[in-house]
Amino acid sequence: MTREHEHIEATEASEASEASEASEATEASEASEATESQTPKARRTRRRRSELSRTLTPANQPRKPGVPKEQITLTLQLTKLCLLFCGLAAPVAVYQGTYEVLIANVVMASLAWWIQGKAKANDVNAGAWLLASCQLAILLQVLTAQPSLGVHHWLLITTVLPFALLSANQRWLMVALSAINVGLVGVFSLRAEFDHPHAASRIAAETLSALAVAWLGLTARRAADIANKRARHAKALSDSLLDSALPTAIANHLRKRPGSFAFSASDTSILFADLVGFTALTEQIANQQMINLLDELFSEFDDVMQRVGATKIKTIGDAYMATCNVLQVHEDHALRLVVAGRQMCAITRKIGLQHSVDLGLRVAIHSGPLVGGVLGQDGLAFDVWGRTVNTAARLESKAPVDSVLVSDSTRLALLDACKLEPLQAWQLKGIDIPVLTWRVLEAPSLEHIRVGDVQQQQWSLD
Repeated sequence: MTREHEHIEATEASEASEASEASEATEASEASEATESQTPKARRTRRRRSELSRTLTPANQPRKPGVPKEQITLTLQLTKLCLLFCGLAAPVAVYQGTYEVLIANVVMASLAWWIQGKAKANDVNAGAWLLASCQLAILLQVLTAQPSLGVHHWLLITTVLPFALLSANQRWLMVALSAINVGLVGVFSLRAEFDHPHAASRIAAETLSALAVAWLGLTARRAADIANKRARHAKALSDSLLDSALPTAIANHLRKRPGSFAFSASDTSILFADLVGFTALTEQIANQQMINLLDELFSEFDDVMQRVGATKIKTIGDAYMATCNVLQVHEDHALRLVVAGRQMCAITRKIGLQHSVDLGLRVAIHSGPLVGGVLGQDGLAFDVWGRTVNTAARLESKAPVDSVLVSDSTRLALLDACKLEPLQAWQLKGIDIPVLTWRVLEAPSLEHIRVGDVQQQQWSLD
């Protein structure tokens, strides 16, 4: 989707404002001329590439992404560990009479409980709060304990924790906090080992150990970020391919509930269209020219279907199949397909003249209930079935060239919105009774079709 940008009026000098407006008008004019000079196929290709690019680029991602699931899980596990530690340490503090330790444990437990709630709510700052609490608790313990006890080694925990608890956009803060903890390990090692005969080597060994822990944390976080980025890119690509292969509503349903499924729709219209003279034309033109011609035609048909709110089902050779009021609610579904069918006939005549070929189009529309669903494992396919579909397919061969043929059920659904000419009743294969048919003589233009927010159809899932 394109983003609308609000133009802020300049409040500086009036000359600068006029110059800016003139420059913007010139650029807009040049862009408009460049767009008009392109063919419809080139514009559609560029638009599709732009949509795919916006889908895959990081700029399309939220500016403040939520916390990754792995980070939330780690934060919750660490808060539970803190609660367990405080719960075990509190009775010991009471027994020893060290009430300052008891108070510290109660405060730490309260913080851990609060942070746990933040993590469950997917708060991006939950990890930072847990890191700050652990840093403060360990630092106070190191400062109050005897240096000879080696409590300063606990700082190795807060050396690696920043890489696990902070979000990806806080990388410099991770490195800074880890470096500070490496420095603190060196300082407190100096205090603890100052009187030792081999103080220098022991201090260097402890500092290098802290540095190695920090490096491992940074390397592991970098690898995790790269893996997450690739996973997001793969998911974006997969979603883009799914959206291009299936209608949006079907693709969204499959993301929530993967696998084949079926649904029924009670009041729909379905359109079948078939090119006249195309089979003979394939023997006269090159293969690539044939493909280019079909691509141009069907791309124009797709634009028409999107404009009227209909859903393309598939193409079969040089035949085109679409339906309306299946995925989106349109009470005037029959009228929308009639308007689309007439527009498809006009497009076929226009492209035939452009390519100097003799092409025609037969269009038939029938209304009624149908069953839809998704099938397949390797290649998912959305399709519809039922008597309504079979009737529309049989009627297509009876339609006059460059005209739209509708059944009697579609005529009733049109509610006198079109001028129709009665034709004969056809006895179709597989249909028990003859089907009355009508040819559309006049219908509203494409511009009269109301476009706006549409409601997704509530399917009756089987």
